Amino acid sequence: MVVSDHKRFVLSLFPNTTPPPLHQIHDWTLQVKDADAVAVETANIMVYGGMPKHKHGFSTNPKVTQNLGNGNYLIDGIKFNMPGQWEIWLNIIAGKVRDKAVFVVNIK
Repeated sequence: MVVSDHKRFVLSLFPNTTPPPLHQIHDWTLQVKDADAVAVETANIMVYGGMPKHKHGFSTNPKVTQNLGNGNYLIDGIKFNMPGQWEIWLNIIAGKVRDKAVFVVNIK
């Protein structure tokens, strides 16, 4: 669980394959709740990321491909092309509320 930078959203991110695979495109489920722990049903979410220590981003273009309901969104197109510490950056817009968050993922 991560609280967004300005504490407007509470986010949980789960790989749909455990552990997340190396060298394969896969998807994740993102759960978005507001500061009052209410599911955010309609959000526009941009997904970015990479390995800041190696100064590169993803080799793919991950994006939300489906609203699963109850504040859950499917993120497709993530690919970790080497082991190490990756970051998944999210920009979230829900109505007039905007914020961003970062998840750190260690891939073996």
